[in-house]
Amino acid sequence: MALTSRGALALIAATLLVAAIYASRTDRPVVASWLMAAGFAVATLWTAMGVAWAYQHPRRADLAWRGWAMLGAIALVFATRYGYRASRDEGPS
Repeated sequence: MALTSRGALALIAATLLVAAIYASRTDRPVVASWLMAAGFAVATLWTAMGVAWAYQHPRRADLAWRGWAMLGAIALVFATRYGYRASRDEGPS
């Protein structure tokens, strides 16, 4: 089974978010905020690809395209939140 673009984005997002948890546990809150912002930005791209795929293949999709869009909106909100906190030199809370 080949790794698709969506699968690669999911792995990148998960790796960034796990690295952010590690950074926050090792007393690097600003780095953790930047990693969280990057992880959720990649997750937003992942869900955008999910929306496009579900819209084109409605019978084979795990979620309807509206479900993917809702996940993308949530990821975009968190990317904005952590990016804002990181730009102000604040850690995640």
